[in-house]
Amino acid sequence: MEIKRTEKIIGAIIALAVSAAITFWVTRPAARQVRQVSELKVGGIYSVAMEPDQYGVVKILALEPKVVHLRIYKNKFKARPKKLDPATLTMGSILDQDGFGIKHYLLTTALFLLWEPAFLGQTPVTKEELEGYQPSVNSERDPFPKP
Repeated sequence: MEIKRTEKIIGAIIALAVSAAITFWVTRPAARQVRQVSELKVGGIYSVAMEPDQYGVVKILALEPKVVHLRIYKNKFKARPKKLDPATLTMGSILDQDGFGIKHYLLTTALFLLWEPAFLGQTPVTKEELEGYQPSVNSERDPFPKP
């Protein structure tokens, strides 16, 4: 019984991720806001374009030459926030009806820049936030090589 519930939750997460990826690539034009990798800051909190007319918030946990490690918060906005109190950011749960965050998400810096990040502030990265962080064996190498 518990295994079936877990399988359903995992299936829902995969379906949500695929749907979000398809929506992102099909509905979005090329990035309008250009950011340089050198502008990104560890501990930086950024608003990012998630879908048309929807913005999310992420925190950079670690930066490597071609990889950014993110925490994606549950919070969503209809307009890009200009200021934000970090204490209001939540992770939520996969059981929440209105969505959830992701504690640790690995992305290439090139793809992250397509999310049109806008700097909101910076807070120290905590030990708890870095749980599960493993630096790439060779961070100069492309972390997602093409087959």
